[in-house]
Amino acid sequence: RAVMNPTSHSKEEELLTLTEIVEWIKVSESTIYRWMDEGIFPRPLKLGAESKQSPMRWIRKDVSDWIKTRPRTK
Repeated sequence: RAVMNPTSHSKEEELLTLTEIVEWIKVSESTIYRWMDEGIFPRPLKLGAESKQSPMRWIRKDVSDWIKTRPRTK
């Protein structure tokens, strides 16, 4: 289940986990990480202290906007 941003009730501002992103766009976690390393995919928010264990969440609108920019097949 996605976590809502406490200052917003907009679906666009909904925060998504990596698992939810993977289920939504049907690619593997490693693909998401590779795309982030390549600068292709939006970077997540870190919700805790700066450490590798900090929870990460993506803003639904950022991912949705990214999807809209992807080229269509011919």
